Parts: sequence; structure tokens; C-alpha cells
Amino acid sequence: MVIGKLRCVIVRAVICALPGLLGVPNTRALPLTFNNPWSAVASMPGAEAQMAAAADTATGDIYVAGGYDGTNTLSTLDVYNPVLNAWTAEASLPTAVRQAAAAYSNGRIFVFGGMDSGGSVNQSVQIYSIATNSWSTAAFSAGTGGAAAIAAGASIYIAGGNSAGTQAVAFDPSTLASMTLPFMPQSRTGQGAAFLGNELLEYGGYDVNTASVLASGSNFIPAQNTWGPGFPPMSLGRLNFAYGTLQGQIVAAGGSNSLASDTGTSYSAFESYDPAQNAWYTQPSLPLALRESAGAVSGNRFYVIGGVNAGGISSGVYRITAVPEPAGLALLVVCGLTTLTWRRWGRARMRQQAP
Repeated sequence: MVIGKLRCVIVRAVICALPGLLGVPNTRALPLTFNNPWSAVASMPGAEAQMAAAADTATGDIYVAGGYDGTNTLSTLDVYNPVLNAWTAEASLPTAVRQAAAAYSNGRIFVFGGMDSGGSVNQSVQIYSIATNSWSTAAFSAGTGGAAAIAAGASIYIAGGNSAGTQAVAFDPSTLASMTLPFMPQSRTGQGAAFLGNELLEYGGYDVNTASVLASGSNFIPAQNTWGPGFPPMSLGRLNFAYGTLQGQIVAAGGSNSLASDTGTSYSAFESYDPAQNAWYTQPSLPLALRESAGAVSGNRFYVIGGVNAGGISSGVYRITAVPEPAGLALLVVCGLTTLTWRRWGRARMRQQAP
């Protein structure tokens, strides 16, 4: 037990000393702050909810695929250019889907699963090439509606969903092969996802097994191929909310407390998770309550796109801008994330060494 703790302290001390050794002020990473309230930007071409969104990390463009307009499941692909504040329509998806999950990797947008126009699960991944404005498809037996997808390194992680709530898969975008991961400790659909500090984080959503809305979070450690002890819950349980990763922290906005689209309470609440502090923080609320929106991060801005408000399905888009990171903050974030990872590692080691 002592050895495990000592290793954690030593590594934390060495890494956290790096900024000072390199001439950078040695202050801890702080929770996100924003320099302006939410503002409305150019609306989508049409009112939509239940879309999948992913940002091109090279250009900052945001791709919004599929969705539901209140009558039809959609095959549209609309692209938002944050510099021009304008939308353009690109080639349509081969199969119309809603409640799909999307991620960007190496010049392509991957749209996983979703529900088709007949209400059946789409067991494929639809792949959009940005350079050629064209689609291809590949089999994806883990397809479901309401899952969350996040790209990290050479993999895209897809987890949860309304027909396979504890499922977790690592997808290789270069080979189009999937690897099944250990089941999540709790069923989730309509949740958020992030990859921070070499860990996959799944948070919020709806547990179909207990019929409960979740605030809790679970963490998967790929290096150990196991789910860890989790991390602090959000301030409230919510599902079908907009989420993203901004400056190394999680952002989550809107959502509702009901699995049904026409019941329950919708939220305007916006919060962020700081891994260095291992805590959630309240942020400026959305201008209105929204559920079933898409979320995307481009540069230092978080966008909440479409969704359902009190007036029905919306085409509105809102953004909020984070204060830029101070010089040297990247090192400080590494310090915080390493502290988080080593704290969990130390606990695991102590459990293994306990009599």
C-alpha cells in the first residue's frame, strides 16, 4: 500500500514541477471560463432533432448527419463553416438515420448505426469522404440508436445505445474492423462521451434496466481493458443532451429527464467537467431549454445545434466561446490528467495488495 502511494506522489511531483522547470508559472489548470454569453449563429437549412454531429479537426467545419424533422427520418448532410457562419448541403447519406453516432477521423466522417425510416436499427457504418464528397458503407454489427461515439488515437469508441445499453466497441477506421470491449458497468443510452487522460469517459444517459435517468459517469481504461471506479456525477441526471470536449474538459448542455420525446422536463443547464479538479462546474445556461440537440466543438467554441424546444423542433444554433488557455496550460493539463490516472492506478494497486 505504501509503495503504491509513494509512486503516485513521486510521479505527480515530477510532472507537476515541469512547468516551473521550463519557465512556465506553476499554477493548476482551472475550470473552463467563457468570455461571452450564448449567441445565436446561422440557423440550419431545416428544423431537425436527433442528428449526429462531428467536427473536422483540420478545418473546424462541423458536419451534421441525418436526424428527424417531426415527420421524416433524414438522409441530409449539412456542413457549418464557423468562419463564414454559413451552411452548405453535401451528398446525402446512403441510408436515412436518426439517433446515430458520429466521429471524425483522418478526413472522413463515420456515422454509426441509428434508426432507419422504418424504425429498425441500421447495422452499418456510413463513411463520408470529405475530399470526394462521397459515401461508402461497411458492416457494423454493433449498430444501435442512441449510442455515443468518440475518436481517440487510432480508434473510434462506440458505447451504449437503446438496443445494447452496456455494449462498448473499439472501431479501427483504417481497417473498418471492430473489437468488442468489456461491457459497461451500467446501461446507457443518449449519454455523452469523451476521451481524457488515456481514459474513455461515458456519462449521463438513460439506464433501460432500471428505467432511470443518470447523472453518473463510468471510465474505461484501454491499457488495462477494464472499467474503472467511475468519476463524479453531473449536477443532474440527463439524456439526449449536446456534449463535446473543449480545451481538455467536458462540456454538456441541455437534454431532458425523459426517454420519451414528448414528456418530461427539458433543460437549459450547461456544465463542464475539469479532470484536473475531478469536478463538474456550473456554466452559463442556454438561452432556452433544449433536448435531442447535436453538440460540436470547433476551435475554442462549443455549438448546440437544432433539437426540440417548447415551440417544437428547431433549426436554431447557439454557440459559446471559451477564454483561451494561458501559455503553458497544456503542460498543466497533463499534470492534472496524470494525477487523475495515477490516483486511480494507485487505488487499483492498493486493492490488489490488500490482504
